[in-house]
Amino acid sequence: MVILQFEYTFNNKAFTEKYCINKDKPELKCNGKCHLAKIAKENQKENAEKQFFLDIEITFFQNIEKTFAFFNPYLILKKTFWNCPDLYSLTTLTELDHPPQFSF
Repeated sequence: MVILQFEYTFNNKAFTEKYCINKDKPELKCNGKCHLAKIAKENQKENAEKQFFLDIEITFFQNIEKTFAFFNPYLILKKTFWNCPDLYSLTTLTELDHPPQFSF
């Protein structure tokens, strides 16, 4: 195809004499374009048959554990100080001996 295009471009008269289908109709001013179009169509068909597309889909998969850790400070303190006694105790006073005293 490239050689024929080169010959058509630089030696048009020889190309027209060799390949032109419309030599007997000079009013069309074909000058070998008909043959170039024919060859171009053939090349397109051949190239279309040769072309193939490789479609690859790459999928990345990572197994994720289904354990979630939520921040709970009470559990952390409970686990950290497990041997400390609970120093809080609820004591209820049933009666007051005297009112509280305030000093100013």
